[in-house]
Amino acid sequence: MVYAGNKDAAPLVRDTLSEGFDLKVVENLRPTLEREVLEPARTAIHELFMSHVMAHAPGYEKLRSWVDADIVPTPAAAGRMIEVLAYRHRANLFGVDIGGATTDVFSVIDGSFHRSVSANLGMSYSAGNVLIEAGVENVLRWLPFKVPWHQVADRVFTKLINPTTVPRTFMDLQIEQALATELMRERKPLVADGMPPVDKHECVGVASYVDR
Repeated sequence: MVYAGNKDAAPLVRDTLSEGFDLKVVENLRPTLEREVLEPARTAIHELFMSHVMAHAPGYEKLRSWVDADIVPTPAAAGRMIEVLAYRHRANLFGVDIGGATTDVFSVIDGSFHRSVSANLGMSYSAGNVLIEAGVENVLRWLPFKVPWHQVADRVFTKLINPTTVPRTFMDLQIEQALATELMRERKPLVADGMPPVDKHECVGVASYVDR
C-alpha cells in the first residue's frame, strides 16, 4: 500500500496500517492546490508492480538473465519513448498505447510530460467494454465488408474469453482494427486535452482518420 496524502496524517496512517499492510509513505501528491508532486508516488507504485506482479510473470526471471538493464512495464517504456521523441524533435507530442486491459494516453506539452489511463478499455481483456462503450454500429462502419452485428459481438466476446489469442482470419483482424479505431476515437478528447494548437507540419505523426 502506498500513502501519498497529507503529511500530518502520515503518523496516524503508519500506526493504523503498518502492522497489517506493507505500507510505504511518500510525499503528498498535492501539497498545495497549485502544485502536484506525482513522481514519488509513481516511483513507489512502479517498484511495487515490479516486485509483486512482474516478478511472478512467466519467463520474467529468464528474461532478466538476458539483459543488463532494468526491465520496465510497457506504460513506463512507452512514456519514455514519447519523452525522448518530444525532446529530440523539440515539439509537443502525444501518443496512445492500446493494451490488452487498459489504454494509456501520453503527451509532452511545452516540455511537461503527462500520462492518463483509461482503465478497463483495451483490446483483449477489456475488448467487451470497448464494444459496449462505442456501440456495435460505430465499430461496424470501419469494416470494409458487410457482416451481421451479432457476428462482430460474438468475435469480440470470444476474444474476451481467450485474451491471449491473435487474429486467425482476415475478418478477425479487421474487426480488431475497427475496434481499435473506435477506441482511439473515443479516447481522442483525453489526447487533445490541454494540447496547444500545433501546425500540421510540426507533427511527428497524424491520424486524422479517427475523425470519421
